[in-house]
Amino acid sequence: MRKILSVIAAAVAAMMLCVPCAADENEIVLPSSEEEEAELDLQKEGDYTYVMLTNAQDSSKRAVCIEKYTGTETNVVLPEEINGYPVVMLGDQCFGGNRIAERIELPKTLEALGTRTFAECTSLKEFAVAEGNTVFEAAEGILYTEGKTVLLRYPAGKKAESYTVPEEITSLGNLAFAYSDMKTITLSDGLQSIGDFAFMDCKNLTDITIPPLVEKIPDYCFYRCKALKTADLNSNITSIGFASFACTNIASIDLPTALVSIGEDAFVDTPMKSITISSKVTDIGYSAFGFKLAADQSLVSSGGFVIRGTPGSAAERYTTDEENMGAATFEPINAVTTTKAVSTQPAQPKDEGVSIGRWIGIIVCSVLLAGIAVVAVVLGVKRRQKPGDDNDAKSEKAEEESE
Repeated sequence: MRKILSVIAAAVAAMMLCVPCAADENEIVLPSSEEEEAELDLQKEGDYTYVMLTNAQDSSKRAVCIEKYTGTETNVVLPEEINGYPVVMLGDQCFGGNRIAERIELPKTLEALGTRTFAECTSLKEFAVAEGNTVFEAAEGILYTEGKTVLLRYPAGKKAESYTVPEEITSLGNLAFAYSDMKTITLSDGLQSIGDFAFMDCKNLTDITIPPLVEKIPDYCFYRCKALKTADLNSNITSIGFASFACTNIASIDLPTALVSIGEDAFVDTPMKSITISSKVTDIGYSAFGFKLAADQSLVSSGGFVIRGTPGSAAERYTTDEENMGAATFEPINAVTTTKAVSTQPAQPKDEGVSIGRWIGIIVCSVLLAGIAVVAVVLGVKRRQKPGDDNDAKSEKAEEESE
């Protein structure tokens, strides 16, 4: 039985490479595989464990990537250089799991961050960027790229009930709001893309609306947002990523009309009991629907899950795939329509009753009209007889007088 946590761990491990800046004459050579990374010569200087990086064009040019900060300061000011070499990068686990630091200042020499550099920094309230840095900037404690087009990290420890992403922001970085306590996050209409894990473990987030320019829900986007009940997805979204809504409180959701693919474990361990899937969806990952997490974190059927769709579509194939262990049953959409049509038929006897009543009413009205007509004829005859009677009387009187 597959376990979702092991899958997540593998995915996270695959992402644990530093993200370099765009290639130029100062491009740095990075490890190209996990094996090479494991063979790196880690060095230590004070509270910093680091590795030396070499310029791709000139091996005499070297720089530092800080792999781990081990200090206990609440206000961390990162150095511009270590042993005479500029600090240009922070590794993927540099501050991962640090629950002490409340403020972190990036040096002016820094050019790149790892994917999870600040993961689980739940006490962090403020980012700062040294003057002269041309890659990053900070405003109100939030970390952005220079020019504020990409929101990289919102400090997990920054206390606020709600936040509205500025209109000029076009992208959210990986883990942008992860571990935040906020209840409401409003995304601006200018937003175009969202990074992996962007809202992971936002335990108080109750609802989210994805703006119209966003076309993909990335992997683990809302993973373990346990209070999340409503996700309003725009109609232009084409894909929903791996475990993107797993372990949320979503009981129902309207899938986008442009949707083509749904990733593995997308809706694992939610209260959802049924879903309608369009024939436009051509790929549905294993265990996307109808599964929950057991006590040992293994995936088991949630029981009674129903998928409605077009016969022969990916929706039907999902329910018959052995990998999904019969966790869902298929209900053809046309069968649903037929059922609804049949369900209206019991009302027909009422219609027949109404028709009989109408016929009775018509007959009664006809009888009444006929009666009225007869009376009218009788009265008419009597009226015609009265003038004749008067003339006869006058004739008799005239005869009597002549005699």
